[in-house]
Amino acid sequence: MKRALAVIFLLIYHVGFYLTDRLPANLSVIFRIAGSLSLPLFLSLLADGFFRTRNTVSYLLRLFITAVISQALIFFLSPYCFLVRGVLPLNSLFTLVYGLLLMLGAEFIIQSVPRDRIGSLRLLAADVHNQSDRFDVRIGCGHTSLLPPQGLSPLHIPCSAALPIGLILTAGAVTLTVLIPTETGLFGLLNAVFFYAAHRLNLRRLRLPILLSIYLLLCAAYTVPVMLMTGEIPPDWVAFAVVPICLLPEHTHPPKKVIRYALYAWYPLQILLLLLIRKGF
Repeated sequence: MKRALAVIFLLIYHVGFYLTDRLPANLSVIFRIAGSLSLPLFLSLLADGFFRTRNTVSYLLRLFITAVISQALIFFLSPYCFLVRGVLPLNSLFTLVYGLLLMLGAEFIIQSVPRDRIGSLRLLAADVHNQSDRFDVRIGCGHTSLLPPQGLSPLHIPCSAALPIGLILTAGAVTLTVLIPTETGLFGLLNAVFFYAAHRLNLRRLRLPILLSIYLLLCAAYTVPVMLMTGEIPPDWVAFAVVPICLLPEHTHPPKKVIRYALYAWYPLQILLLLLIRKGF
């Protein structure tokens, strides 16, 4: 259900985005607002996919290649379709790429935490062999309490390198979002943080009003500064309406490979079709 809703709302968003000056003003705004509901759906699916994929690098490459193809279509066809808006931001698939980099970096940071602890006890009397009253006890079983996703197992990153790699990836995701913004901007990255934490820390066990309150705080952290700077209320705040659906557990099996690749292909195809429709108008 989440995939179907995400695809439908994304199409609505793109209709409002690429045909905004070909539609009545009120209808274009409605499409853009309704289309904003696709963002949390896609980010929740991204978090689910991150923890279920067998190869995170392959997952990242598929998203990146699809995003580059889509951006190439926008770059080369926009001038011929009379779509002139200055410098267009990167398409929203790059939000998923940045979000996946952020999740990957956060996971490396978590896995860099020392796996075991040494607890020292003081004996009532010194040991007869070493004349010491200290007794060290190993605490733990060689694993962190948060096991890594199966998609990270082929990487074999040593613990000593996990922390710097994690910091580079998380900082890189934030920096790229600021310097090379996407259509969803920082709000997309905030959604990635929320749904990654919901999955990793099992926040779904909390009551829904608490989770919605946390999400609304994230919305406010983004919308209030934007409103103060631009004087306009961004449509992204309506995204909280689908958060209850996003937090539903995924009980179904992953889609078949044919369907999965069809979903990847649908993104650039819908952009191509809308640009051609725009050209025809």
